[in-house]
Amino acid sequence: MVIFIGPVVEEVFYRYLIQNKLCSFLEQKFEHLQSRSFKIISTNIFFAVSHLNLYQGIRISLFPHEAIVYEVTGSLKAAILAHVVHNFSATLALEIAGVCG
Repeated sequence: MVIFIGPVVEEVFYRYLIQNKLCSFLEQKFEHLQSRSFKIISTNIFFAVSHLNLYQGIRISLFPHEAIVYEVTGSLKAAILAHVVHNFSATLALEIAGVCG
């Protein structure tokens, strides 16, 4: 269930509300913040910290693939799909390694 529900909720919140709406608002107020890098980095920091797990936070910070997908495509569906694929592959890798279940 976490493979599907989590990505939808997280991507709507972090990509649509934070990366799109909040960053656009900040860009209007502060001209020097107008860049894709600002949106990707700032959103990813929020996303990483919210997981409350040092390992996940570092991994998310180093590989902001959902933020990049959303910024490049402008598609929330594409970001959700990237997140689902990421969660599925991570869960499958942990299952194969015998770490889960």
